[in-house]
Amino acid sequence: EVLLVAGASTPTLRAAIRKAGMLKRAGYTPMSLVIMAWAAWAVATCSYPISRLAIYHSLQARGGCAGDVLLEFTTYCTLADVDLYIDTFGALEAFLWLLLFANTPWDRRGFAARALVTLVGGGLTVLFVPFK
Repeated sequence: EVLLVAGASTPTLRAAIRKAGMLKRAGYTPMSLVIMAWAAWAVATCSYPISRLAIYHSLQARGGCAGDVLLEFTTYCTLADVDLYIDTFGALEAFLWLLLFANTPWDRRGFAARALVTLVGGGLTVLFVPFK
């Protein structure tokens, strides 16, 4: 409606309005999709760092890393794991995205929501669908 009043509409937009009427809530994105996609992103990136820190602190508290350590436990006795830091960075990205999304005006959230749902959906598909 604003584009029509301002004279900035396109022939395609005018044709769509003639056929369908005024396009109310054309940019509406269900918040449930955003919440589910963000939660999947946050869980996928937070689960590994949290479990690694829990194992590390558990071994440290029981003295499992003192003295002679079995070879399979040496990985858990240090935090020098690249995957740990990559996933931690991903978790920070998820929380930063949420902060930016919360401070974005309502009329501009549609693009961010669609990008999140598309990227997280595609990423989780690649992550969980086995390829042979």
